[in-house]
Amino acid sequence: MNVVFATVLFLAAVPHPLDFAEHRRPYTEVKQALVRYLGAERWASLKATPPLAFNLRQRWIGEDQEGFVSKGHARTKKTYLYTPRERRPYEITIGMDGLLYGADRKPFGTGAHETLLVEDAASGKLYALELASNRFVHASFNAGAPTTISAEVKVKDGRVRKFKNRSGHYRMDRLSFMRAMDDLEAHGLDLSSASVEFDHQSLLEPEHD
Repeated sequence: MNVVFATVLFLAAVPHPLDFAEHRRPYTEVKQALVRYLGAERWASLKATPPLAFNLRQRWIGEDQEGFVSKGHARTKKTYLYTPRERRPYEITIGMDGLLYGADRKPFGTGAHETLLVEDAASGKLYALELASNRFVHASFNAGAPTTISAEVKVKDGRVRKFKNRSGHYRMDRLSFMRAMDDLEAHGLDLSSASVEFDHQSLLEPEHD
């Protein structure tokens, strides 16, 4: 049997390890299953290239302006942070211990509210905010510029507990999301206690033209 054809048959018979949504699974287990599914060669190829950058969805361009309309409805003006000075209070960093630290240099933590996390594609800087206002969105932190990860997170005492790829502004597929998480891990972020969860509307892998 042709090797390529046999591989296609095998992949068709094996469930995609990212084909789950709306419930959590341990990140390390999901990553191990993904590597087995893709094979060492493809995974190595993915790791050899930078994580994909995702552009702001067209429907949200202009939401930082008064009178913004999307799909025929007037929308609340969103807060965009345009300068490094505006963004600095929301910047988080990965410590030598693998934990996340806020701009105040204390371990970052989340509470009861939804918390957004974004990695700016150009600078590689991470930003996060526990929402207390509907004027902040994923696109707020870098003024609608491309991101390599946009997520909802749970963090306790600097340790990541949950990553979810839900974002109405940057629609990340699941494979790219896992690749971006792996990149954060490679830069020292401790994800040993983290779970991963996927938005049910997200694609398994990037769409190709």
